[in-house]
Amino acid sequence: MTYYLFLFVIACTIIVIAGIKLSKYGDIIGEKTGLEKGFIGFLLLAFITSVPELVVSISAVSLENSPNLALGNVFGSNMFNLFIIVILDFVYKGYPFLYSVSKTHIVSASLGIIMMCMGSVGLLFAKLGIVTIFNSVIFNIGFMSFVILAVYLISMLIMYKHEHSQDASSDEEEKYKDITIRRAASIFSFLGLVVVIVGVWLTDLGDCIAKTPFTFLGNTMTFGSTFVGTLFMAFATSLPELVVSLGAIKLGQCDMALGNILGSNIFNMSIIFVADLFYRSNSIFHTTATNQYHLVTAFFAIIMCMIVILSMSFRRKKGYLPMKLGWESFLLFFLYITAAIIIFNNGKLIAG
Repeated sequence: MTYYLFLFVIACTIIVIAGIKLSKYGDIIGEKTGLEKGFIGFLLLAFITSVPELVVSISAVSLENSPNLALGNVFGSNMFNLFIIVILDFVYKGYPFLYSVSKTHIVSASLGIIMMCMGSVGLLFAKLGIVTIFNSVIFNIGFMSFVILAVYLISMLIMYKHEHSQDASSDEEEKYKDITIRRAASIFSFLGLVVVIVGVWLTDLGDCIAKTPFTFLGNTMTFGSTFVGTLFMAFATSLPELVVSLGAIKLGQCDMALGNILGSNIFNMSIIFVADLFYRSNSIFHTTATNQYHLVTAFFAIIMCMIVILSMSFRRKKGYLPMKLGWESFLLFFLYITAAIIIFNNGKLIAG
């Protein structure tokens, strides 16, 4: 187990370094092509930082035949992304972090909740075995996967119209004059390949960690793919979001940091359709229906997102304790730790 954990740390380190550089050269391409601002910039940043989640989920179902690992990675990443807000609140100086962002993020947060609810409905109907259209399968792809894809596309349309209505136009000096778009595209492609290769390796390591027995308090047990996907893999694949958001905070761009988190959550949910597409045995919802802990993770992620919306709706300029943390940070921290304990205590004896 120690050997696999050591390799896991190495893979995480590579993912972080590649993720940082990928975001930088994605920003360069956006600047050179004029796509860095507004809606396209929102899409580009969310997609780039969510590439590890996409790669891990696809390889989990297609190479490791572990849909629990893929679904745990999606919902777990959303939960960890919201936990990042606690970290941002801790490092942000002055007012509580969510006090300093625009209320327009309520739209993307709400869309994220709707998509997570759609995923939960798919799991719930499959678990209950109720014969409805929501529980049907089309070409081995769950009907709810198609619904999630449709909601994602509608969400992008809503975000586009909402962003288009905002006055986001500003003339800024070119930051990367000495880097050509050809060089940027070449490095971007290479880094993307690195993320794909390491993502596949990370999935294999995660599967090994999930199935390798270890001794805890005199008992021999395994973590199980749900626990590893929800916490280990979710943490590893969400590191680019954490690094990019911390970088945005240092530049004083709080809205970019929160937009990256909420945008990634929306994109992560669309990964369910892609994972279902690559998982040819059956619908991913039907295969994972017996595992109730995905519903637990989804529930906690939805509640955490609701708290973020409430915090932005009813702002408190005053924080608590010397760190001046917002009240929402305490709740988000408590909910994340509680979810992790529940999944560990109830899922650690389940191998796969």
